Amino acid sequence: MKKLWINKHNTSELLLFFNGWGMDEKPFKHLAADNELDILMIYDYTSLEDIEELKDYKTIHLAAWSLGVFVAAKVLAGKKFASAVAINGTLKPIDENEGIAPAIFQGTIDSWSEVARMKFNRRMCGIEHGKQLKANFPDRSIESQKSELIALQEQITNSPVPENIFQHALVSVNDKI
Repeated sequence: MKKLWINKHNTSELLLFFNGWGMDEKPFKHLAADNELDILMIYDYTSLEDIEELKDYKTIHLAAWSLGVFVAAKVLAGKKFASAVAINGTLKPIDENEGIAPAIFQGTIDSWSEVARMKFNRRMCGIEHGKQLKANFPDRSIESQKSELIALQEQITNSPVPENIFQHALVSVNDKI
C-alpha cells in the first residue's frame, strides 16, 4: 500500500481517498489546487497496512473508488468518519451478483497487457473523457498493475466480506467495468 499526500497543510480536517486498482496520483493531482483540506491518497494495494496518519485529525472524510472500496472497508474496520462515500465499488468486488464475475476478474489478470490496459481505460472513462484524460492516466507499469490485481484477488477471496463503513454509495450510470 502506498500513501501520498496530495495536500498537507496540517489542518484538523482530512480527506482520505482510497484510489482504484492500478491507479496513482496522476489522474487526481488537480485536487491539490485551491483545496484547504489535507488530502491523503492511498493506492497500490499489493500489501495492506494500518494508516497511522489518521490519529492527527479531528475530522476525517473518507472517499473510496472501485476496488479501493473493499480495501478501505478492510483496513479501516470499526472506524467512524464525518462522511464516508463508496464510488463505483462494492464490499464483494469478486462476485457473480455484486461485483465482477470471478471468471472475468481472472481473465483480466491472465490477459493484462498494454492493449488490455488501453481497452480498460476506454471502458472506465468512455471515449470522450478518455481522450481528455489520456495525459493523466497512471504512470504505472503493466507488471505493477498485474501484481496488484493478483494481490487483490488473494485478499478478496481469502477474507470475509468486510463491514460496511460507508454512509453513501454512488454508482455511475455508464460504468462499463
